[in-house]
Amino acid sequence: QDSGPGIPVDQKNTIFKPFEQLDSSTTRAQGGTGLGLAISSQLVEMMGGEIWVDSEIGQGSTFHFTARLEILQASELGADVPKFADLKGIRVLVVDDNETNRRILKEMLTAWGMEPTLADGGHPALELIKESTLREQPFELALIDYMMPEIDGFQLVSMINHDPEMKLEKIVMLTSGGRSGDASRCRELGISAYLFKPVKQADLLDAISMTIRTNDRNASRKEPATGHSVRQQSRKLHLLLAEDNIVNQKLAIRMLQKMGHEVDLAANGRQVLEALSHDSFDLILMDVQMPEMDGFEATRSIRAGKCNGNRPIPIVAMTAHAMKGDRERCLAAGMDGYIAKPINFNELHETIESMLARMGQDRPVCAENDTDKSILDEAELLDRVGGDKDLLQDLVTLFIEDYSIRLNEIRQSIRAGDFDSLRAAAHTLKGSVGNFAAKTAFELVLKLESVTPEQDFHQTEEILESLELELLRLEEALKKMLVETLPYECPSQSMLV
Repeated sequence: QDSGPGIPVDQKNTIFKPFEQLDSSTTRAQGGTGLGLAISSQLVEMMGGEIWVDSEIGQGSTFHFTARLEILQASELGADVPKFADLKGIRVLVVDDNETNRRILKEMLTAWGMEPTLADGGHPALELIKESTLREQPFELALIDYMMPEIDGFQLVSMINHDPEMKLEKIVMLTSGGRSGDASRCRELGISAYLFKPVKQADLLDAISMTIRTNDRNASRKEPATGHSVRQQSRKLHLLLAEDNIVNQKLAIRMLQKMGHEVDLAANGRQVLEALSHDSFDLILMDVQMPEMDGFEATRSIRAGKCNGNRPIPIVAMTAHAMKGDRERCLAAGMDGYIAKPINFNELHETIESMLARMGQDRPVCAENDTDKSILDEAELLDRVGGDKDLLQDLVTLFIEDYSIRLNEIRQSIRAGDFDSLRAAAHTLKGSVGNFAAKTAFELVLKLESVTPEQDFHQTEEILESLELELLRLEEALKKMLVETLPYECPSQSMLV
């Protein structure tokens, strides 16, 4: 229910369409993108229900919906329940100067049953920590951004450690760019984990769980947890490697085992089918060229039947050719991803993670989309928010409302010749843009953040003009993505329960 201006009878159905608003003027009092009701309508329809509105002009509106949901027993909820139960009610302090980052972390932590308190910098954080210590209710955990103005993350932790009036149980440091010596500083300061932003939900959850389970904060001085070590401990997968070259076999198996996975080997396509007949796998890495039966033929045979029960198994193609048309051939054969040889450790790891994050989608991830990846890498963005469309919609709305304010601050700083204010505004905007896997926009705002008084004033204005156009393109791409990808991303009914 709301107490707004109400909705005319002839427009009650229109508002459920994408980008439709009763007041579309640039001076409207109510903000928003016009996507919320359209997305809600699609979700309700997928859940077998209806959505409608009762409204009177000047009296406000009441929205209703129905949905068909499956009742689950506690035993069916899965292995993550104990992990969430361990975190329920834990008081956590989030320290970050970027509003979007604080919003992301608050959403994640609240969803896990934790109780977040937000601070936009070092000084308010120190006050909150001292106050909680005096009340004898100290924070049990803090997530602290490294790159902050005035007091950076390491300085903040050092100040906390040297003040007897402050008590903080565990600390996770988040950074958008690591530097040499950071690991040793984490050990010296007793920081439990050190993760790179934008951090994936799964990695953050596992890092927090590992940190909370460590009874003594001093025990963390041995070696802080990192994204890589967290994944090694948390994501043990059973993989099938299809590769006929002995050297490549050795290299790939060693890489996968270092990631913490269990690996079975097949030397050709026939051995792949045989392995699938008596065992279950989380993912297949499929060489394209193999004797007896190649990777394309093996994939077509797999897709013609059913593997791993009713769940289609992700298949990642591996090829030394990397020629034009290979992606199309992999897609046509039924493969879901593509990696070129020689295999790179980080690329292999990211490919596996992104495949698993997208399991359950109806369309293969190697299919091309209409959005230029320099504007927006949709696959990477979905990966960063863990496939959480609700969170993505909130972030897009917040970003669209915020970025024009930051552009105006940058514009005024350029006109005033105030380079300190320019760099500060650009830094804030960079943090927001960085969350959306927008390569070109990120590079442009990074240029503005790096501007010096010696640079040509006209050149700086040209960068700003390019950035304004790029952010408009990004906004349209984000809106389009929210509308078009929802049908592919909607969770099953049991997951919604």
